[in-house]
Amino acid sequence: MQYHCITIVFFIFLKNFFYKIYPKTKNFQFKHLISANSDINNKNYKKKTFHKKSFIQKYQKIKKIVIAIDAGHGGQDPGAIGINKTQEKNINLAISEKLKHKLNKSKLFQVIMIRNGNYYLSIEERINIAKKKNVNLLISIHTNSSNNPKISGLSTWILSKKRMNSEIHYLSKKNTKKIKLFKKNKKYFLKKNTKPYLKSIMLDLQFNHIQKSGYLLAKKIIKELKKTHSVYESHPKRASFGILKSPNFPSILIETGFISNTSEEKKLNSETYQKKIVDSIYLGLTKYFFKIPCKLKK
Repeated sequence: MQYHCITIVFFIFLKNFFYKIYPKTKNFQFKHLISANSDINNKNYKKKTFHKKSFIQKYQKIKKIVIAIDAGHGGQDPGAIGINKTQEKNINLAISEKLKHKLNKSKLFQVIMIRNGNYYLSIEERINIAKKKNVNLLISIHTNSSNNPKISGLSTWILSKKRMNSEIHYLSKKNTKKIKLFKKNKKYFLKKNTKPYLKSIMLDLQFNHIQKSGYLLAKKIIKELKKTHSVYESHPKRASFGILKSPNFPSILIETGFISNTSEEKKLNSETYQKKIVDSIYLGLTKYFFKIPCKLKK
């Protein structure tokens, strides 16, 4: 009984210590954006219109948010194939490139493209590229497919709790450098005498913080997508997708439509439709990170 009490007290201490290190903001806001958020929410910005130009001029010196864009599949892996032989890998890359252009043009974001052409990368290679570039976020672009050709709509996904717990169990037994912890946590995590259950606690706290951030972001994006597109799922869903498993940064996956639906396959090949998807993702990202109170003017 005494042992259990000590363990509980230690866990509470560790949890409080963790939240002193991590940001306390409701969303996944970064330290260099705190001043921007406070300014945007003050009386000078609470107007019915918000001008993109003045916003960028005021905050152009702020460190950009680094986003990894992962165009799913590629090379010998075509992904899903539509009724009219459209290959998912090509749609994913086309939308990813448009999103890259949109985000880089805004001057608020910096984009790292995981795949720039028609070649194959494993899940581990994709995650490692994002990690090496110290990204703040990963967005994986895919299209969906179903045996039912009538199903259509967009959806957003984050890592399932079952997969998250599996990753925690695996990583807690490894003295691995794959995990980017804060310095105060890292030195304890990498010590040889640190017990696996203590590593599990640190990983659990970090994973949950990152997963919450990913969920809130995915929620913002699907909300914007719903305004101009039909959606298959109106809230972020959870799945065991390998691309979402990193404990180092929030990761979300966006299914841009069902390539197995003839009508949606045609839309997915349309430049106009692709740009509309990109515009919605951009608005979701901007409203999440900067809390902009209304639609941006061009």
